[in-house]
Amino acid sequence: MTQKTYQQILKQIEGLQAEAEKQRRAEVADVIAKIRSAIVTYGLTAGDLGFGGTRSAAAKGATRKKPGRKPGRPRKVAAASGRKVAPMMARWMAENDVGPGLALVSTAKRTRETWSLMKPAFRPAPEVAFEDGLYLASAEELLDRIGRLPEAAGEVMVIGHNPGLHDLAVHLAAGHGIEHGRLAEKFPTGALCTIDFGRRPWRHVEAGAGRLVRFVRPADIHEG
Repeated sequence: MTQKTYQQILKQIEGLQAEAEKQRRAEVADVIAKIRSAIVTYGLTAGDLGFGGTRSAAAKGATRKKPGRKPGRPRKVAAASGRKVAPMMARWMAENDVGPGLALVSTAKRTRETWSLMKPAFRPAPEVAFEDGLYLASAEELLDRIGRLPEAAGEVMVIGHNPGLHDLAVHLAAGHGIEHGRLAEKFPTGALCTIDFGRRPWRHVEAGAGRLVRFVRPADIHEG
């Protein structure tokens, strides 16, 4: 039997590492699919999965009690996306008293366009801040931004990107049921998610701390 050279052994190791990485990715994809299926089936939350101490955030909006509104009105996080349905969703939000006092918007072209289409529906027009840090931000990065909101901030809407916004919404909302299952399964373009945190300070918002108030998809409004 011919003995392999050092270089031949290194090449073989390299080939095995590539094969191992390919197999790992395939197995990870299978595990993720099973986890997502279980989340939908059993209405699992981030808290159920042991992520209760981690912070997260949502797309298109984190909201809190606005000065001048009814006493005791809960703080909320809302999430939405999509340019084509933006005007319709904004009108629905305004008609259902989901009006932000502040909008945090990613500096990406599409999110800026989405906001420009939504803004006319809100009266008075919310203050807006365009932030580079929201571009393709993860759930943890979005939550960190939410946690740095001033306590004087009223209702706040964050307009950003999936998968970070979707992950954030699922991460923040405690509970289970049909609504949670739909949210965990998919956050379609143009959907709106509102999560209630009561009077919890922004800096204390964390995984599983909120109550899912609504999850509205464009199709729900068309059908309604």
